[in-house]
Amino acid sequence: MLGGSPLFASLGRRLSSMPVGSSSTRDLLDQIREDWLYNGEEWTRPGFRALAMYRFGVWRMTVKSRLLRAPLSVLYRFLHRLVRNHYGIELHYTAKVGERVVIAHQGGIVIHEFAEIGNECVIRQGVTIGAAGQSLTNDAPKLGRGVTLGAGAVVMGNVKIGDGAKIGPNAVVMIDVPAGALAVAPPARVIQPGGFDETNRAERPTNNPEELSFGQKVEARYAAAQANGPSAQRNNAFGQPSEMAVAPASGSDAQPCDSKTLSFGQKVEARYAARSS
Repeated sequence: MLGGSPLFASLGRRLSSMPVGSSSTRDLLDQIREDWLYNGEEWTRPGFRALAMYRFGVWRMTVKSRLLRAPLSVLYRFLHRLVRNHYGIELHYTAKVGERVVIAHQGGIVIHEFAEIGNECVIRQGVTIGAAGQSLTNDAPKLGRGVTLGAGAVVMGNVKIGDGAKIGPNAVVMIDVPAGALAVAPPARVIQPGGFDETNRAERPTNNPEELSFGQKVEARYAAAQANGPSAQRNNAFGQPSEMAVAPASGSDAQPCDSKTLSFGQKVEARYAARSS
């Protein structure tokens, strides 16, 4: 598997020479060649090698004679462990994988033993197609034709992903997705240096202190200090004199007037102290 195309060429010659039904052997070689074409025509790609191992594992079960199938099973188990441990792609022969499937990358790809993957699907790195419970046979996802799974996508349970559906990166899907639909994870939130989200400023909770960030708590206490008038001049929002609040935490000899060394909360308190004076 690691030696490149010579291993597959040798394997192909041996399969062709085996007396186990020429049509079955030709079907296997045609499937491997088709996977090679759709995976960049490169023998060394982990995705192609994983599919070749899978096709071989499915084909060897068609060999009627146990005596002939035994060495093939030993070879399959060796190849399966090699693909799983070296490339991080876990794909069992008991799964149902269609034609022209592309495994674009390697690493962290886990496919349920009884999952169904339709034709022309695309699977990227970090994808999990697994069970949501303890059942092995009745809790496997079913992917339709032309489904695309983004990096880190997770499809769990006995769900159906319709034809042409797209699952975005890091999306967790535990319900059916209709054909042609797009399932995405929540978008990223941009957190400002002050510790609060400017994009959702108006929606920030103000009645539950436990849900407020540090910057939000400082702003709330600053607003309360303004409302209290002169009584807040003696003590700031932290219950300490204002001269101590604006001092940087780096040492006693640091200059409190250097705004570049102050945190967001210290800047707010400094502004409050200036306004009060």
